[in-house]
Amino acid sequence: MILFGRSASLGRVRGRAWRWNGTVAPRIDIALVMGPLRIDAISELSGVSGVVAAIGGVTSHPANVLRARGVPLLVGVSGLDQIADGSFVELDCYRGSLRVISCDSDT
Repeated sequence: MILFGRSASLGRVRGRAWRWNGTVAPRIDIALVMGPLRIDAISELSGVSGVVAAIGGVTSHPANVLRARGVPLLVGVSGLDQIADGSFVELDCYRGSLRVISCDSDT
């Protein structure tokens, strides 16, 4: 499965994707933010390799902060609810895509 959005911060990373619900997670590679990406979430997402948000703008404050930190960010992505927690994904912000490589049940 491949989902598309708008690249707000360039980069390419692979890792385990997890839905981020606003609380600190023990280990997240790529955070899937189901709603809007808010600036108060940035400190909680400080250890992630990449962020994918259902709602957000490429010139928003959170996008600017993540871009300055070198964290790939894809916004405006529909269908994040179809990705199971723990799925191995590739976030490619050069192409504006999030590709599921394997689901948690496949590993």
